[in-house]
Amino acid sequence: MAGVPALSPRWIERELARRLGPPSPPNGRAPRVIRWIDRRGLVEIDVSDLPRARTAFNARGTGPAGEPIEIATRRTWGTLRKGKRWLDAGR
Repeated sequence: MAGVPALSPRWIERELARRLGPPSPPNGRAPRVIRWIDRRGLVEIDVSDLPRARTAFNARGTGPAGEPIEIATRRTWGTLRKGKRWLDAGR
């Protein structure tokens, strides 16, 4: 994920969960921020939610202080290791 401007990872989790709606069974997990650095982060979702997440997470909206924000998916990985490399490369 990449977001502008930088926001609190907890706020991002709540906003992504709101945009995604109820998680898909059987696992039923809400999006979870694994790591967030500056304006980039790794978010864990259940694989069954991937198609909905791609649509729900690419949007413009309003941040916690009323500022305009844009949230966008940039990459998808099946392993956290590759995602961490991508995140570190953005520094």
